[in-house]
Amino acid sequence: MFESDRYKLYAEQGAFMALDEYEEYIKELIGDEYADKLEELKVKSEDDDEPHLYGIPADSIKVFEDTGYNTEDKVLCIMAYSKKPEKAWNVAKWLLTADK
Repeated sequence: MFESDRYKLYAEQGAFMALDEYEEYIKELIGDEYADKLEELKVKSEDDDEPHLYGIPADSIKVFEDTGYNTEDKVLCIMAYSKKPEKAWNVAKWLLTADK
């Protein structure tokens, strides 16, 4: 979880795994309310010709509501060097679906 300014800095440097292949699924889970935020999270890294989605707006993750954790202006990401990226995605997916 990163604050949005750090997210953009690290995403530009290639620190996060691209979530493009999961984008439609993420949109479906977080709803139209956060569609604009997803677009804002697309970043062009130094290794890319096109911007990619590298994070999920933390305030769209309902499981964090009423926990006392401040999700405002934070982004959930998966590190590019994750040894088990599929497991990391499964955790993110679980967070997104936990309230459903």
